[in-house]
Amino acid sequence: MENNQKRHLFYLVLFLGIFAVLLPDLISERPTVEEPFDFSGFLGFNPNQLSSSDVPKTSAYYNLTGSKILIDDADPLYNWSKTAAENPWCSGSGTIGDPYVIENVYIDGEGSIPETIGKQHSGNALSIYRSTAYFIVRGCFFTRAGPDEFNSGIYLAYTVNGIIYNNTLSYSNNNIFVNDFSHNTTVLYNLLYHNKALYSFSGRAIVVQFSDDVLVTKNYFSNTITGIQLIHSKRSEVRQNLLNSTYYGFPIKVGVNLITINDSKIVYNVFAGDYTGTTFDVLQTTSSGNTIENNTLSGTIPDLGTPPPPKLSGDYEDLISLADSYSNIVSHNIAYIPGMVDPAIPSFNMFIVLGAIGLVSTLLITVEAKRRKPT
Repeated sequence: MENNQKRHLFYLVLFLGIFAVLLPDLISERPTVEEPFDFSGFLGFNPNQLSSSDVPKTSAYYNLTGSKILIDDADPLYNWSKTAAENPWCSGSGTIGDPYVIENVYIDGEGSIPETIGKQHSGNALSIYRSTAYFIVRGCFFTRAGPDEFNSGIYLAYTVNGIIYNNTLSYSNNNIFVNDFSHNTTVLYNLLYHNKALYSFSGRAIVVQFSDDVLVTKNYFSNTITGIQLIHSKRSEVRQNLLNSTYYGFPIKVGVNLITINDSKIVYNVFAGDYTGTTFDVLQTTSSGNTIENNTLSGTIPDLGTPPPPKLSGDYEDLISLADSYSNIVSHNIAYIPGMVDPAIPSFNMFIVLGAIGLVSTLLITVEAKRRKPT
């Protein structure tokens, strides 16, 4: 009995000794983050390509400052065919092969675009109502729409088959508002910035409300108070957008806000700058079937403007919060802060570990064989 105890003690001391010798190598290769985060590689587009000055060279645009564009395809005074026939900035026939196209228009509403009688929420730079035609809005610059909280650079209501592509929108209560059954809409490659609360309302870069099958992808949001708000929608997708703020202390409220959303995806988005101090807000009371994954919260600022002072560790809040929701997938979302290493999960060298296991096993087998050898 005493010999067995001595033998067990010997094995324990031997194992602990080998482990103590190898411990520095086991923890010496803990991962560090030194390279800057590759925004373009992660997002699938270069945000620098969407950069624009505050005041564009209006010679490249049809300058409609002092007016607005209103299209209501159920009204012969404002329908697509009349608009395309009378204006050089609008072309097409509304088919899938020849969509109506509005392009290269510049409108500064100076914060006072008036409503049109009989057209609700029409104080927008561009309003499109009751349209089933295929259409594209591209290469336009809209800023400072009307004072109503619904007023937007681009406002859609009861439309389908729309594409909002490669536009610059700023300084409106809402830069883009997809509202009231505007299904099958795509919003991509737009620059949306400086959407301050100019008229006591909270600025929102993109709002999708009561509209299904909306894709918001590869847009650059700069300094917007609320990035993307989805309300009462289904099967929408927010993918590969960059939300960035370069104003230290700017009152960013929330990156993405979901209210009663079903079967939608929020994936591969990057939140940088002041967005690291906000929440990814999912206010769901009757929502389910949503996927929220592969989003990144970055403590770095992409080289798209003057970087702010670094944030303190206490400035970082939750990226995602869920309330009263069910059957959602939330996975692989990353908080990326350069230079920070999780001390609780050290790395290791697989060859060293296998070597240690082999050495200990050999010694144990040798000792046991000697013990059993007849004397």
